[in-house]
Amino acid sequence: MKCFVMMPFGGSGEYDKGERESRIIYSKIIEPAVKDALGKGAIVQVESAKNEAGSITSSIIRSISEADLCIVDITGRNANVFLELGVRFALKRRTTILMHQQTSDLPFDITAYRSFKYDALDQDLYRKQLAKFISESIDAKRTTDSLVFDVLEDHSEYHAKTTTSARVMPWEDYFSRLDRMRILLSEAITDGRYRPNAIIGISNGGAMFADLLAMKSVYTGVVGNLWADRTKHDGSSMFEHSFNNGVLEGLTNQMREIPLEPEEVRILLVDDMVASSITYNAAKKFLSSKLPDAHVRFLPFCYADKEKLEKVRGNLLWFHSGFRLDDDAVHSIHLTEFEKFPYEKPVRSA
Repeated sequence: MKCFVMMPFGGSGEYDKGERESRIIYSKIIEPAVKDALGKGAIVQVESAKNEAGSITSSIIRSISEADLCIVDITGRNANVFLELGVRFALKRRTTILMHQQTSDLPFDITAYRSFKYDALDQDLYRKQLAKFISESIDAKRTTDSLVFDVLEDHSEYHAKTTTSARVMPWEDYFSRLDRMRILLSEAITDGRYRPNAIIGISNGGAMFADLLAMKSVYTGVVGNLWADRTKHDGSSMFEHSFNNGVLEGLTNQMREIPLEPEEVRILLVDDMVASSITYNAAKKFLSSKLPDAHVRFLPFCYADKEKLEKVRGNLLWFHSGFRLDDDAVHSIHLTEFEKFPYEKPVRSA
């Protein structure tokens, strides 16, 4: 099942602790509660609304229309969250779950609808209670929980159609995933749990990912790019050429100018996807041969099926002690049903 979460970003005072509280509510209460209620295979996507009233994208509307379940946190009465709730009410008869903190009330218009009250400070308790609330809502015999369908009895429910364009990842989805990874990395750097000395992308897609990952984050280290010669299909010498030797020499010189914290060299190797893992393994081997004392972690942007995780598990960033995400959390970040990136490159499953 698919669940779409609509909630404030937290930058406009909706939550007492701002953006950090928004991330905690999602990661510690909402997402695990959905997994508890729907099963570990449930796909959970979040849209954190900012303070730009009326800013709702085609990707958000598509996600709202395709979701089997929508969870809407109306704490702080964020304008965009209410706009998205209205879209959901108009498109789907059920199941839409309203939630809000105990210190806030429902607007008069929707007080007749069940809502889940929670306290962000007691995350374990309200995760369990929300999971129970979700299960009860799905099993409820009520034909609708939509204000629109309650009033307009002949109103028809929207059913999404699969189109060719839907197979291409929208830029909104790309940047939503990027933001999640950037936030996790920034928090780890700020807290001193993990700080890379260099972020290195693999070829074009990886280079863009590396550059965007470093932008608007607290990372201040070196960013570079290795070129993969994909004519060498076995991967044995895919990175062994003068261009990469020069790049690595330049990156090493730059890293020497930056005090190492910790003293070991930590390299975060990134690419836009995991397919056969030949490129990833070749890049890791090349870096190990040139920088034998470096600790290399890997971060892909996405993958097309869960089995791909096993190909990179040993060096995946999220399994570092500074993060320790479980498999389900990793899948929620990286697993995609889209067949192509926004820049038309295939997300290969082979």
